[in-house]
Amino acid sequence: MGLESLDHSTVYFDANIFIYAIEDHEDYRAPIRRLFEYLSAHHCQIVSSELTYAECLVKPLKVLFEASIKNYESHLIDSGSVQLMPVTLNVLRHAAILRTHHTTKLPDAIHVATAIDAGCSYLISNDRKLPTVNGIELLFLKEIGH
Repeated sequence: MGLESLDHSTVYFDANIFIYAIEDHEDYRAPIRRLFEYLSAHHCQIVSSELTYAECLVKPLKVLFEASIKNYESHLIDSGSVQLMPVTLNVLRHAAILRTHHTTKLPDAIHVATAIDAGCSYLISNDRKLPTVNGIELLFLKEIGH
């Protein structure tokens, strides 16, 4: 899938995209750089859930790595380039509905429900277990730009 279809879109990032980017994961360094540069140049809005913040902090908190915690907070909260959406009752209701139709874990359903509520056209992840829904195209980081 080429990046050109993302022009001026609202794009949802699953937590794993931020983890790969912020931890500078060797296997995803080039596609993530390409993705962020493209989204910035083509005026795309990046959206995620406040749940992403919690998911990203688990490893740094486990090892008490303060610099990594600050790095996540800098990118997710302070940068202004990511809009973190709250986990509202409406999101939780949508997540519950998704779980009645798909075999999925609650965190995955919350991510998809948040993308729906935020009006996202695309959801970018590397998690093949995410449920697919009408109106949101699920894209996998490994396949972007190929």
